[in-house]
Amino acid sequence: MDTNDVEPNVLFRNIRFNLKENGVAIVIIQLPSESYTQVTKTKYKSLELLNGFMKSYSLRDFNEILTINGFEIIEQQMYKTEFGKHFGILSIKNL
Repeated sequence: MDTNDVEPNVLFRNIRFNLKENGVAIVIIQLPSESYTQVTKTKYKSLELLNGFMKSYSLRDFNEILTINGFEIIEQQMYKTEFGKHFGILSIKNL
């Protein structure tokens, strides 16, 4: 694993132990797309750094990561940007 990679299981284990039981958090994920790059070019060059370690997950795969780490999705909304990118806005509960 590259040192820039974010390991979702480690991330959510840490969040789980720092969030009260039945606590709720909001997660926004960018859904995979073959039509668009993961990071949209902007005047903010620092965003280009995300290209080195960003990974998109399908909702099904992301839900599996959450479940394994003791969370459940209690609400979800989909959002499509003007550029055609899709995002999931998820309310998750620490079980």
